[in-house]
Amino acid sequence: MKFIYLCFIAFSSFLINISVQGAEVTEHNFQKSSPLSNQQCISCHQKSQHDWQKSDHAKAMAIADKVSVLANFNNVDVKHYGQKAHFFVKDNKYQVTISYDDKVDTYPIKYTFGHFPLQQYLVETAKGKLQVLPFAWDSREKSEGGQRWYHNYSQEEMRPADRLHW
Repeated sequence: MKFIYLCFIAFSSFLINISVQGAEVTEHNFQKSSPLSNQQCISCHQKSQHDWQKSDHAKAMAIADKVSVLANFNNVDVKHYGQKAHFFVKDNKYQVTISYDDKVDTYPIKYTFGHFPLQQYLVETAKGKLQVLPFAWDSREKSEGGQRWYHNYSQEEMRPADRLHW
């Protein structure tokens, strides 16, 4: 009986080794011989593309411009505990000045995140480092409590030393 058991273990090890080696040898080449543009796909899938353009997914992230930005950047000041934000447009670019105590930084808005019921904004705080602003825009109708800036942590103060401070 021991002999049969040992043979079974040896044979099982052999099979496992073969399947692992087979998986390691398998390669996938995802490179195309020539690049495809979205236009090639859209030519056959116009209805899908049209439906997608109306979806929340199409508005999930966009370069900040007059079409994508929903918030009021008309020299608006917002304060949350000791943190202040000034939202404005300069040279046709959406910008924000964030200050806390004596530290003041101004950032151009690079991207929008979402569109309803809120929209958040990404800024580049250092080269290659994108950060969501601590303030977001409530894009609901004013009658529903929207059309206003609010802090992401509205019930608590986030001091610069806090791990959640951006």
